[in-house]
Amino acid sequence: MPGTNLIVPVVLWGKYAPTHCVSAVYLSRDQKTLVTGCYDGQICIWAVDPESLKMTPRCLLVGHTAPVTCLSRASIIQDNNFIVSSSEAGEMCTWDLVDGKCRESVKLSQIHTNIQAYHMCNSEDLRLFCNGYYAEILVMDPFSLEILFCLSSKMNPDWISALHMHVVTKELIYNTGG
Repeated sequence: MPGTNLIVPVVLWGKYAPTHCVSAVYLSRDQKTLVTGCYDGQICIWAVDPESLKMTPRCLLVGHTAPVTCLSRASIIQDNNFIVSSSEAGEMCTWDLVDGKCRESVKLSQIHTNIQAYHMCNSEDLRLFCNGYYAEILVMDPFSLEILFCLSSKMNPDWISALHMHVVTKELIYNTGG
């Protein structure tokens, strides 16, 4: 019997389906894919009809052991359908939205509450700017999930209260509290 490359993902649960109480949301640029993370640790990929706004669940991703705190895009080109997720247990995963596979996963000591993807100037690279329950802004590669560098303050350890990446002028804006 010849081999096949067909992979059929199967999700099994007990007597009751997951509650899927949503804790994080990501909408693709073309607005045809919605991704929701939940307090149960699962991630659901939904197909969205932009005209009727009807949502149909497409795939349930299982990989986190704690509530999902953040979802962000992981690729520049619209056809490269990858996202990054993070959980309250410090788990991070890069997911392929086409087949639902986890491309990479790591467990960090930092817990992210915000991840913003940023396309670097004069480059094909996308970087993840992460902040959360720690005193730095971590800059990470979305595919290796490696921490490339961190922005920190020696003067004030709690210097970050918000982070925003402005795409038009490609500048980093942060709020130092107050």
